[in-house]
Parts: sequence; structure tokens; C-alpha cells
Amino acid sequence: MKIARVLLLILGAAWGLEAAAALTLAPLQGAMPARAPVPPAKGLPALPPFEEEIVRNPFAPPGRRDDLRRGIAREIAGFRLRSLLPAPDAGRLSEVAGADMGWALPDRTYWDNIPPAARQIPKNWSGLPAVRFPNAELGGIREIRLRAGPEYDQWLLRDPLHDLTACISVQRLTHRVYFMEVAPDPDGSWRYQPSRDNCYSCHPSGPRVIRPLEETGVDAALLARFNRRILSYGACHFGQGVLPPSRGEPISDSRCAGCHDGVRRGRLYTLQARAIRFKMELERSMPPQ
Repeated sequence: MKIARVLLLILGAAWGLEAAAALTLAPLQGAMPARAPVPPAKGLPALPPFEEEIVRNPFAPPGRRDDLRRGIAREIAGFRLRSLLPAPDAGRLSEVAGADMGWALPDRTYWDNIPPAARQIPKNWSGLPAVRFPNAELGGIREIRLRAGPEYDQWLLRDPLHDLTACISVQRLTHRVYFMEVAPDPDGSWRYQPSRDNCYSCHPSGPRVIRPLEETGVDAALLARFNRRILSYGACHFGQGVLPPSRGEPISDSRCAGCHDGVRRGRLYTLQARAIRFKMELERSMPPQ
């Protein structure tokens, strides 16, 4: 453990803030248009005032951005160190972990029980609307695309730095939500990929509002439409997918429970402690002002 800590410190110093910022704030195409009030979207419910403010101004608070960049430098250094260590056989992850994402079913069984329409991911994403943005929490550039199918909204994620390709499918009528990590097949279709993380620990409400680190280059108008749609779902539900013991104790802090009431947003548990800490102490975007 001491060796690992030393290596982490050395690697962090070697990369430094400038290198981390280069990975996090890689150039984005296009200039961001001026922000303006976003009118209610057709067919979507009106949002309460504090959510309207999130739609209008989703970006990390300016006063927190330097600290966030320093935190990202540490995250990237740790990520690169971990990438040097031997990884478990991806094909055996589910067998070893049992229920990698914390579901009541092992990941492979969970995947097999996702309705076909929810996991029928398009081969070619290039024609779908996309928002590219610097990730304020983990570093790197993320790309979110939306495919609005006849029954499901599919939120498609690419994160090259963390080698992550994933999808969250929301049934529009019921707000039932499904999570999946995927990998490409030779024919361009997508197959099940064993998960390396517990999705529910960061997504207690389903899709998460997109809150970039920086404004420059982000398509603000499209970002507002995406966030309005995400907020319109309220608290998505997971069916019987979540193992109650894995969630830990409910968070009773009134600053959280006022919105995370199981209706407006998903209830919070100790499983979400890391994400809560980031939002409240590091980014300071929550609770809404």
C-alpha cells in the first residue's frame, strides 16, 4: 500500500494540473451560444423554479472550477496508476462479483431480462443529437447522445478516457429505467459488457442532469433540452432491480430530502455518499440555491 501511495504521488506530480486540464478540457467543437431562458418544451411538464434554474445554468460554479481541476488531476493520476495494475478477466467479472452493479440479479441475468426494445442500441450513433462536455467529477470529455425511440429514451454515453460505453434506457410512459454497459461486436452491433462499477451509486434517479465543468464549446441550447427532458422524468424507478441491503441507510439530511423524496428525485442512501460529497462539498452545486 505504501508503494502504491508513493507511485500515486509521483504520477500525480508528473502529470500535474496542466496535463490533467489538457485531458479534461480538450478542445470542443463549436462556440457556445449565449444562454437565454428556455421555454417549456412541448409535451413535457413544467419544472419547478429551482429546476428551471438548473436548466438555465447547469455549469459548475465559477468559484469552484480551479479546485475541481485540481481534484480532476488527482483523479486522472489515480486512474492511470490503476490502469497499470493487472485487471481481472472481464469475462469472469460477473461470476466473481455475483451482482456487479448491485442489482438483485447478477449482471448477465439482469441484461437478459431487459426488454429487447430497451437494449436494442443503434449501430451508428453519428446521426443522433450529441452534447460533448468536460466531466467535472472524473475528468476527460464525455459525449451523451439521445435516441428517442417509440417507447424508450436511450441515453448513450461514450467516455474514451475511462474506456466506457454505456446506455440508460427510460420507458417514457412508466419511467422504468434500465442500465447497461456495452461493447461493440464485429458487425457493429452492441453486446453485454460486464460492469466495473455500481451504476445506482451515482444514479439514484435514473439519468443524471449533465453539469459540465466549463461553458466554452458546449452546445448550451441542446444541453438545456437534454437536461429538461431528464428532469421531466422525476424519480425513475428500478422495479425490483435494487437490493435494499446494498443501498445502506437512507439519508435524512433535510437539505437533500426536500428534493430527493422518491417523487421529484430518487431517495438517497449511504451508497450514494461519494456522489453526495462531490455535489455538496466539492462542486457545491447542491443543494440548489
